[in-house]
Amino acid sequence: MYILKNKENDVIEIKNIGDDKVRSVAIDSKDNIYIGTDDSAFICEKNQTNAKRITEINEFNSFVYSVVVDKKDNVYFGTKNGLYKSSDNGKNIIKINEINEIIYTMIIDSNDNIYIGTRDNIYFLNQNKINKINSTDNIKYSYFSLIFFDKNNTPYFIN
Repeated sequence: MYILKNKENDVIEIKNIGDDKVRSVAIDSKDNIYIGTDDSAFICEKNQTNAKRITEINEFNSFVYSVVVDKKDNVYFGTKNGLYKSSDNGKNIIKINEINEIIYTMIIDSNDNIYIGTRDNIYFLNQNKINKINSTDNIKYSYFSLIFFDKNNTPYFIN
């Protein structure tokens, strides 16, 4: 993974990620970078180039498909083991037990609502409450790999 230094022509590598395939990147309000990879999650603090592995719990350390940060700088990690949350830059991570599926994608709308796409379901996280969107039964090939919004906050799901 690389960053462009101060809008110049200098490209700088973020180190210590190894050969892991980067799956997702999110940046908090303090410009800390959160990186989800095939093997774990990393944080690269502002103005640093060495990423640090986030290793709070063992089952977390594999396939972090999606990372998002809300307006309060809570970081959400979508993994092959479900959903995790950190409110302190990855120092402490809690499992959100309502989702125990592989999370392939997440996105936050302008109201801080998080939409979560799994193989078979779409979830909606609002003020720490998880709701399953029930209308996915009619969708063919329900592997939800991408969610995005239009200017009116209407979610679109790609499977």
